[in-house]
Amino acid sequence: MFGNQKNFAIIIAIIFIAIGLRIYTFYGYVGLDDAEYARFAHQIVNKTFDVKAYSGPPVFPLRIGIILPASVSFRLFGVSQWSMVLYPLIISIMSILLVYFSTTYLFSSRAGLIAAAIWAVLPLDIYNATKLLPDLSAAFFASLGV
Repeated sequence: MFGNQKNFAIIIAIIFIAIGLRIYTFYGYVGLDDAEYARFAHQIVNKTFDVKAYSGPPVFPLRIGIILPASVSFRLFGVSQWSMVLYPLIISIMSILLVYFSTTYLFSSRAGLIAAAIWAVLPLDIYNATKLLPDLSAAFFASLGV
């Protein structure tokens, strides 16, 4: 899967660097769209979620692909900024692995390592990795489908 132990060690190092960058650049809760997703996730945990009672923009309660993982995180770790961004952070790291495996399959393990290293420091991915927004998970699952 990783070719050899050297490639495995390099991809692990890339992942740790990526996690470090994402944690270092995390500046906390913003309170825009992510507030709505967090509110719905909290309502699911408290069993008060009712789509019919919501009168805001209809897109928020229907994005269960971001709300349900956040509610699981809230249930397991309590409601906090870190539990709120756990799912996007995991998806971001999984994206690095997806890039590595895809590029290795299409080209070579060296190309896969280079692609993973580039993806690990990609500013847009770093920025979105700690935001409770559906963009990152939608991009990951669309890429996984391809």
